[in-house]
Amino acid sequence: GTVEAVLARYPVKDSVQAAWTGAATDNIACRGQYTAEALSPHVPVYMYEFGDRTAPTYFPKMPGYKALAYHTGDIPYVFLGYHGGPKGLPTPLNATQRNLSDRLAAAWANFARSGNPNGKGDAPWPRWQKGGDAPAYFLQDDAWKTVQTNSQFAAAHQCGFWQSILRYK
Repeated sequence: GTVEAVLARYPVKDSVQAAWTGAATDNIACRGQYTAEALSPHVPVYMYEFGDRTAPTYFPKMPGYKALAYHTGDIPYVFLGYHGGPKGLPTPLNATQRNLSDRLAAAWANFARSGNPNGKGDAPWPRWQKGGDAPAYFLQDDAWKTVQTNSQFAAAHQCGFWQSILRYK
């Protein structure tokens, strides 16, 4: 009954792409929440969700298809001049995207250097904490200040549903 449950939760309304994208995104996001909870007693954990829905894409143009803020869409922001996709072409960024890129690259460098994307402290990117009301996720968008609690993240991605059908062990 899993397939039927997923189809009922993510019906095709506007497009097949929107239904599939919703189910795939939420599934991955909720697995990340489970993983963060499993790792956080042992190491500091910092979670984020890339949210630039204008991210350049290496997917070919297709009628009705919108890449939006897709999985791996943040790679050109962290690695300037990224030559991704099947043709290996450079991925250009506009001025707003370059600003976000500067912030992302600095955060990743801080994380590589110190284990903390902020460098010091836990702002604006909060350290993940178990519990519903604590800031736990940093939403990487141009504002560079948006956070969500675990409860907000779980509600946005229907994690109650996914945690009931996913098997991790």
